[in-house]
Amino acid sequence: MKTHPRYLAAFRSSVPELLAPSDTKRTCLYVGAWPDGCALIPELREAGYKITILEIWPAYVEAVKEMLVDDEEIILGDARTWRADHAYDLVMWWHGPEHARLEDREETLKRLVGWASGCCVVAGPWGLYGQEPIHGNPHQEHVSQLTHKWFADRGWTVATYGTPNMPGGEVVAWKTK
Repeated sequence: MKTHPRYLAAFRSSVPELLAPSDTKRTCLYVGAWPDGCALIPELREAGYKITILEIWPAYVEAVKEMLVDDEEIILGDARTWRADHAYDLVMWWHGPEHARLEDREETLKRLVGWASGCCVVAGPWGLYGQEPIHGNPHQEHVSQLTHKWFADRGWTVATYGTPNMPGGEVVAWKTK
């Protein structure tokens, strides 16, 4: 599992403290799995996070199980309806909000922020960047666009990278408690 250099650079530029090594075991709820590797998980492990993945698509849950190490887990569930039974130091939805319909996004993000005891970080393509379902997974379709303004208007700290509406354009937004 290897993180794309562009994603790693955006994360490190936006919230570098989250990848700082720690002697304290930390927890991360990572929303959304990808069978070809989940972005930033190797770096989060190195920084001392125990990873829990929440994934909506059963085939992805099965594919990602073999990537887990030690006491990590993957849960089949939908962030719009799943209920966390405890807080996580970090909640991440990396390249996920663009898969949520606009009418669901705000409430889903409020839920994710509520599950974070430290920080909630989300990211995705900046602007309009179409994508159809992948691997037969209808949840992979891009159904909304992400903008700096949308997040900033809701109190998120936001950084953008690249060019909007173009491959490589990135929005990274975070809320810290």
